Amino acid sequence: MKWILYCVLTVAVAMLSACSGGSAFKISADIKSLGNQNVHVVFLGDSGVVDRFIPVNDGKFSVEGHSQDYTLVSILDSQNRPLMRLAAKGGDNIELSGDFNNPHHYQCKGSDASQEWFKFESEHAMLYDVAHSQPLDAAIEKYVKANPSSVVSTLLLVADYSDCDKAMQLLTGIEKDARPASLVASLQQYKDAMGKPEEAKGLMGYLTKLMLYRFNN
Repeated sequence: MKWILYCVLTVAVAMLSACSGGSAFKISADIKSLGNQNVHVVFLGDSGVVDRFIPVNDGKFSVEGHSQDYTLVSILDSQNRPLMRLAAKGGDNIELSGDFNNPHHYQCKGSDASQEWFKFESEHAMLYDVAHSQPLDAAIEKYVKANPSSVVSTLLLVADYSDCDKAMQLLTGIEKDARPASLVASLQQYKDAMGKPEEAKGLMGYLTKLMLYRFNN
């Protein structure tokens, strides 16, 4: 079974709202072949869930938000098909470029974490498209063990790794400063929700809008 991005996008709103004075970030994109449409942008900011449609003009659009800690920004096209996902936090001024028809090879400036995450995806593009998750999981495990001080290790485990329980175990090997509380909390909340399907039903219905790259079989 492949995970969607549920493991990232259920960060505790209470935790985020408890942080005062969230800092601003900005994302500017220029994506070839994206044309004119509305993209669907979803992320968890300091005030809770942000869910909006942003107009695209000749492949160009911009998004602004507030988040003191890292948040995962999910961007889908007008048909709710995956476009990209990236990490952002206060102070980031992120520039995105690439080709809509070559989705595993977008470029990123202005966020070291997202830039490295995009690089990993580009180098392992074929693994993101295979029907089973084991090859990508193995590549992620190798990266995590080699990079315990990188927040990208946390992003990969939370967003792209297929086994939620094992991801929690692997997170313990990452240095504390590279494990943002918001991202770790999202993974734990997903685990908790899976144990209480009657409580998670509405949440799961909402999160189906946030799918990127990883789908259930």
